[in-house]
This record gives sequence, structure tokens and C-alpha cells, in this order.
Amino acid sequence: MTTSAPTARLGRADGREPVVLHGIGVAPGIVIARALVFDHQEVPFFRIPLLRQEVKPEVARLEKAAELTKNQLEVVKARTVDALGEDHGYIVDAQILMLDDPLLIGRVEQVIREQRVNAEWAVKVTLEELASVFDRIQDNYFRARRGDIFDVAGRLVRNIAGAPNRSLGKLEKDYILLSENVRPSDTAQLDWEHTAGLAMEVGSRTYHTAIIARSLGIPCVVGVRGLMKKVDHGAPLILDGSEGIIVLNPDRATLREYRAKRRREKVVGQKLEHLRDLPAETTDGFKIVLQANIEYPEECAAAEKNGAQGIGLFRSEWFLTRTRGAFPSEEEQYVVYRRLAERMKPWSVIVRAFDLSAEQLGDSASESEPNPALGLRAVRLLLRHRTLFKEQLRALWRARVHGNIKVMFPMVSGVGEFRDAMSVVEEAKQELRRDGLEFAGELPCGVTLEVPSAAAIADLLAKEAAFFSIGTNDLIQYLLGVDRGNDRVSYLYEPLHPAVLRTLRFVIDSAHEGGIKVGMCGEMAADPLLIALLVGFGLDELSMNAVSIPTVKNLIRRLSASEARAITEEALRLATVKEVSAFLGEELRKLTPAKH
Repeated sequence: MTTSAPTARLGRADGREPVVLHGIGVAPGIVIARALVFDHQEVPFFRIPLLRQEVKPEVARLEKAAELTKNQLEVVKARTVDALGEDHGYIVDAQILMLDDPLLIGRVEQVIREQRVNAEWAVKVTLEELASVFDRIQDNYFRARRGDIFDVAGRLVRNIAGAPNRSLGKLEKDYILLSENVRPSDTAQLDWEHTAGLAMEVGSRTYHTAIIARSLGIPCVVGVRGLMKKVDHGAPLILDGSEGIIVLNPDRATLREYRAKRRREKVVGQKLEHLRDLPAETTDGFKIVLQANIEYPEECAAAEKNGAQGIGLFRSEWFLTRTRGAFPSEEEQYVVYRRLAERMKPWSVIVRAFDLSAEQLGDSASESEPNPALGLRAVRLLLRHRTLFKEQLRALWRARVHGNIKVMFPMVSGVGEFRDAMSVVEEAKQELRRDGLEFAGELPCGVTLEVPSAAAIADLLAKEAAFFSIGTNDLIQYLLGVDRGNDRVSYLYEPLHPAVLRTLRFVIDSAHEGGIKVGMCGEMAADPLLIALLVGFGLDELSMNAVSIPTVKNLIRRLSASEARAITEEALRLATVKEVSAFLGEELRKLTPAKH
């Protein structure tokens, strides 16, 4: 289908005033274009009671629709791979697997038989049950996966009802696509060439569509409440994917402002582009390795594009989004780790061992945990499930043959716990030798340093671990006793708190005295205000969102390490967050005078 475009010029239409909508910026950039509203027009649900003799034909109707849905998704997968690359094919693979999952199709059939209702209504009942399960999950990463199930179920219902499949077809010109939810299976049908920007009412940074937008360099804002009610098709828009802002009916002054901002960003981007293959090296020769944090394997493309020297954090929990929440097999893991290692070679790829809660793994202990964040999770949980932990380690040992794979253990609280984890590493090695499988001679094992007790004994851990990676997000909230997700106390979550800075100094110095390298993989690593401070601390590696790498590299290349050390020493003498922030802000203005 070809969608025609309105012909009115951008600017206030029919005397309407500009309206600013706020969301979450998940893919940077500014775009000015008209809105293309994508309404899914879902099939309505009606409850139709069935006679006993009608149940069997209704189940057959469900099975026929499920088979048709699976065939459609195979076509969608082929289009996805063709349009976006092999790395994105797993998104549809996960949905195809859902059609064989008893939690979905099996439960729908059960509802048809037990309640004697039509298949459409049975799908509705099943979705409501699954939604309540996902709503109880505290981890936003896994809660975001409910969209995949609803995507499959929506397609299934349309096939049950015999409704036509929706499609955006081929667009005539560039638009900003607006939708309540651009679902994973929709992405294969989008005309990405003419999708200038993307905005949705739902979604998060880890939503599949957001990841695709980032990898394609398309500005994207998600989580915009009331978007579909406030914006009509053809309305003039400004979308700022960096700030998470959408301006509806912009006036001339606003258009001038954002066009100027877009030109400045383009100039800056062009200046930073030449840094891609240059090292992050200070003016006096101190080098820092800049790496990328990734949620999904396909984000390697963005890492390479922005000049990352490896992957500093691969969140291996990604596997559970691909395998319907089931723990992946050793072979499934090996294939992915090997591809990552080969793609990023010769740079390193640091895989964080599964950082899961008991609830996410289906452990019975989750039923009695009032505070899962401080309960049975991460390395504590893995040590309780040694077989599963060992399968991951075996896959990593094998993948290291093909590249520079490393592993780090999350939530380690002390030397004893680290040694327990290392005993499982040794068991995995002995099993591989027994099974005659090829594996590397060593597997560097580090600590994701994010628990205050581990930070306090960093000098002891440095004698045991191969490296440290400081996870500042959790370390700060545990150290300060602040839940950063709690609006009533989140203002106390302060990366520049003197206690945080002194803890970082001790951890980094302890690592170097122990002869190991230390990196940082939390949000602090990408904050321009903090770069001089982090260089002065002497960190060996910084790992961040890939798009932040050019900016951080540019700042590092303007610094001298000796100046940075002086800045750090002065910051450590200050007593309050306000004083530290003001001091570092002034130093940043000296470093980037053109911007102020």
C-alpha cells in the first residue's frame, strides 16, 4: 500500500499552538517532518458460548490459525534478515517458538475446552493471565518482553478471525512514524528508507524496535503518553531523540531553534567522525580503552560504527528473551559467544554471567523474597544452580578459542564467594577435557564490582580476580542506601557523593597494586562532566552506550593526564556533592569553551 502525503508546509497549522510531548529518548538525532499515524486496528474480542459439539471444530480453527501465523512469521523473518541483517532474525525466531509454547497456544486450547468459548475470547483470557504474570516481574528488561507475546497473540487473533494483515507498504516521502506500539513483527514491513523518525506510546530502551532504530541511526522516542490522541496524521512535528521530546505544531521560532541545533549536531558529528579509528589518548600519552555496553548481539554494528575497542559488557540475560524465558542450552550460548568473539576480534568481549533473580529463573525461593534486588540473585543464584552456571562457563571456554572472550561475575560480595565461582569454572574445564571438546587454555574471570563489601576488600579481591569492572549504577545505590527507582528518594542518588569518589579511588588503586586492569561499565563512564575525574583516577577502560564513545573520546584527547590527576585530587578534597559538581562543571567549561 502506498500512503499519500499532506501538502501543507511545516509550521503552525490552522492556528494551533505548539504542544511539547515528553518521552524517553532511545535513539539520538533531530528530525523535522510530518506525522504518519500507524493504528493497528485490532480485531475486537467477543465472548461466544459454544455447544459441546462445537468445541472440537473451534480447537481445529485455533490450530489452523496458529499454523498460518507460524508460516507468516517465517516470511517476516526472511524479510527482516533481508532488510536489517542476520543479527535481527532472532526477534522473529523467539515469536515462532512462542507458538509451540503451552503457556500460550496450550492454554488457549484449554480455555476453549474448559469454558466452551470461541478461540478469540480464549486468547483474550490467556493474555490477561500472562499480563498479570509480567506485571509482577520487577525487572524492567523482562517486563518489556510482554510486548513480544502480545504481538504474536494479535497476529493469531487476526488469523482466527480472518482479518487482513496490516501493512505500511511503500511510503512516498519521509515521515515520522507514530504508533501506540511498533511491534517486532511490524519492523520487517516498514519502509525504513522513508522512516525519518519513530515515536511510540509504549516501549523502553531495551525494546526490540528501539534497538533497531538505534542500529539504523533513526531518531526514536518511546513512552510518550497520549501520543495517538494528541497527534493527527499529517501534523507537523519535531522529534528530538536525544532529549526525548516531540514538538507538535511547532511555530517558526521553534523550527529555527531546532534547525540550528540540528546543524550544530551535524557539524559536531562530522568533527567526531574522524576520531573513529584514533585512540582515546590524552595529550601526554595516557591511553584508555573505550568499549560498548550491549544488550543484544546486533548492537555490535553500532559499537563498530562508533569506534568501540571491544565490548565491555554483554548482558547475557538476553538469551532468556530469545528462548521464551527458558534457560538456553550450552550450544545455543556457544554459537552466540563465538560470533561475538569473531566479530570484535582482536578486541575483548566481556560477558557478564547471568544476572538473574530467583523469580526470573523460576526458583522456588522467589516466593518468600520481600526484596529480590538484595536476595537470591546473580552469582548467589548461579552457585545454587551449578549445572546451569557450568553450561554457561563451558560455552564461554569453547568460544574463547575463536576470540578474546572474558567473563565477569555479578554481585560478588567477598573473596569466598569469588572462590566458589572459580571452583565451578574449574569443574567446567575438567568436564570439557573429559568430553574431548576444544577449549581455550585460560578463561579470564573478573568481578563486576557493585557491592560495597566487595569494594571495601578490593585489595584482597585483586589478588584473586583477572580484572575488575565497576558497576556504578548498583554500587552507588547500595553504598548510599538509595533506591534510584524510588521518586521520593532518587534525588539522593549522587554519583559525585564524596563517599562514592573515595570508594572508586580505593578500588582503582587496589586493582593496580594487585597488577590487574580495572574498567567501569556504569552510567558514570559516559558522563562528560566526569571524564576528567575518571581519567585522573587512572581507569584502564570505560564501557558505555556506543553512541557516547565519540564524545568521550574527544574529551579525553583534549585532556592531559597530569591535569586530570590534579582535578581528581582537588575533587577528593571537597566535602559535598554541590561543591564537586560546581568544580567539575567549571573544569569542563575550560575544556570545551566553544560550547559555553
